[in-house]
Amino acid sequence: MKTQIATLVLATSLMGCATTGGDPNVIITQVQNTTVQICGFLPVASTVANIISVFVGGGAVIGQVEEIAKEICAAATTVPTPKSSRLRATKDITVVVRNVPVTGHFIR
Repeated sequence: MKTQIATLVLATSLMGCATTGGDPNVIITQVQNTTVQICGFLPVASTVANIISVFVGGGAVIGQVEEIAKEICAAATTVPTPKSSRLRATKDITVVVRNVPVTGHFIR
């Protein structure tokens, strides 16, 4: 039941993307790309969708992509990871941003 409610909330909040002319998948990809540019961390798409729903609460995402990416990076860069970039890139980590778990890994 909780999963169904969470899915409904997420779908409702992402509908705001459609009303502002933005495709939710494109916005998720923009957040992922911006996060990689800022700190080299690639969050999983489903967790990005969850964090977007918290940021916008059913409103427009326009102008918030960089803010979302910065908050993800701020959380990801505080987690201890191996110094080797090869080892670091293979390990998925989960960080919490605004009480939402965001999973991903460093690509550089």
